[in-house]
Amino acid sequence: MDINLLPQIMVTLPEIWLASVLLLLVAVGPFLPTKHALAICTKLLQMSLLITVGFISWQALPLGGEATAWPRLPDGMGDFVRINSFTQILKVIILLASVAALAIAPGFWLRGRDNRFEYPLLVGLSVLGMLILISSYDFLTLYIGLELMSFPLYILCAYKRDDARSSEAGLKYFVLGALASGVLLYGVALLYGLSGGTGYDQVGHAVMELAAGHGHPVLALALVLVLCSMAFKLSAVPFHLWTPDVYSGAPTPVTAFLATVPKMAAFALLVIMLTGPLAALVKSWSPILWLLSLLSMGLGSLLALRQKQLKRLLAYSSIAHVGFMLTAVLANSPQGLAAVVFYLMIYALMTLGVFAGLLSFQRQEREVEQVSDLAGLSQQQPAQAALLGLCLFSLAGVPPLAGFFAKFFAFQATIAAGYFALAIIGVLLSVVAAYYSLMLVKTMYFDPPGEPITHRNVGSAKRLLWVGGVATLLFGILPTLLYTVAQRAVVGIF
Repeated sequence: MDINLLPQIMVTLPEIWLASVLLLLVAVGPFLPTKHALAICTKLLQMSLLITVGFISWQALPLGGEATAWPRLPDGMGDFVRINSFTQILKVIILLASVAALAIAPGFWLRGRDNRFEYPLLVGLSVLGMLILISSYDFLTLYIGLELMSFPLYILCAYKRDDARSSEAGLKYFVLGALASGVLLYGVALLYGLSGGTGYDQVGHAVMELAAGHGHPVLALALVLVLCSMAFKLSAVPFHLWTPDVYSGAPTPVTAFLATVPKMAAFALLVIMLTGPLAALVKSWSPILWLLSLLSMGLGSLLALRQKQLKRLLAYSSIAHVGFMLTAVLANSPQGLAAVVFYLMIYALMTLGVFAGLLSFQRQEREVEQVSDLAGLSQQQPAQAALLGLCLFSLAGVPPLAGFFAKFFAFQATIAAGYFALAIIGVLLSVVAAYYSLMLVKTMYFDPPGEPITHRNVGSAKRLLWVGGVATLLFGILPTLLYTVAQRAVVGIF
């Protein structure tokens, strides 16, 4: 049988390239000068990630070289990998966010014994897993991508070996993550038993036939198990308990990465599942998503009000934002999915900007960790305080910043789908969620200063803070710049 491998290689070219670079860095890293190994590997990986973005963009071009619409992409590699406009645009967003998250890391590790070249390699391996996860068209490929994404994250959370909190965070995340992985495998095994295969098409046809009949109790159990495992990856309530402890215990650059990039991959997977193999069960999964969204918005917003530690506060804030994004997923429409993609892009900008701000400052040679540590920041570092304030206002959803339009598009899609009560509750909880963000701004501008706040040499943290602050303002004034990209991402899904 004559098999043309070129189209198959082209489909997986970004993953092949990134895997090759990571293998090269593994081989070269031990021979680099110890003092500069981390910075060199970080720069090389950032350049490789940007080249991967170029490969993904090139996949949208025909052999003639003329630009075409995103949906005109090569077919998949057998039945295991498929790409379309949604997967490609999400990959680009993940890669760019990873480049930004890597930028703030080298300076953080510079003065400790954890200044090792393995850090960017672990980040790169996790990103490679995300790319495979998003491209997967079979539950076997999905599981490979999911584990490749997750295992480096477990190690990264415990990367600071001398810190008991970091070790505890890594252990908690590993144990609970392994449990969630087992739950997913059990659900996939049930779907395999019902359909006789693991491909999305085969599972989707079997689910459609069962849903058209009288349903099946095993199918209902499989749906619940798969959704529970995805809710864990999203840190949606009630599968959120690991999030505050892991965020607060992990090193701050790891928390910045964990709070943004894996969430994008998890939402991409959720959308692919609900619009693909599980699409016929919309009447079954809609009430589950409705409840997850309500609990995440409510509990995340209310528990954040009580936090005095910054990373725990941001953990509960991320849980609340997951709830807001789930309202748009629940809409199950092109408008709703475009709102999700837009929200993910804006959320990454806001969150990375906030973490870059926290990494830019120190009080008496120690990291800024408590809310009270921000007291008087506006008097000592006025420009950085203003930029951090813009990111916090955007997280709160204050117009005309980008965070306002992220929530606006999400609730607009929710109302258009007929979920009026959930949208009204979401708007009310947005007001509650705004309180803790505005509380941080109040601390920076109105509380009396304590110990002197000085700059930290943390890579490109200050530049990333500028990018986050200016971008939230720019995309608030011109939201259509990104919303158009989000609309292109969902072309052809429905």
